Amino acid sequence: MPSSGPYQCLEIVKDGSGHGVVIRYGQSGTSGFGFLHFFMDHSLDLPPVIHAISNSAYGLPQPDGRYLYGEYHVAPPGQVDQYVNVFEERGPSANGDAHELGVVTAYCQGPGHSFEQNCPEWVNQTG
Repeated sequence: MPSSGPYQCLEIVKDGSGHGVVIRYGQSGTSGFGFLHFFMDHSLDLPPVIHAISNSAYGLPQPDGRYLYGEYHVAPPGQVDQYVNVFEERGPSANGDAHELGVVTAYCQGPGHSFEQNCPEWVNQTG
């Protein structure tokens, strides 16, 4: 793996099936990916992302070819009030290394799967 730049590996997290999900440093912005994208653009820190991946049996295939890992929080009286979604791209990275691109984005959704640009701070404290 590259030792510097956006494609540098920050972490590899195994899901329940033993598949290693690569988290690269990445970059923020509209064409962002990886840690800097979900941290800077969606206010989601690394621990909740790691937690969502490691507590999932496997990634769920999506129509766009990516894989979804997710976790949710249930508040009293039993209503889901927060989702953390992590999307992985298993295709090759753009820098030409021999590894998968890995986590493209991660973000939060509120009740009813409503999109939230920024994750609530408490999510980062519970990961």
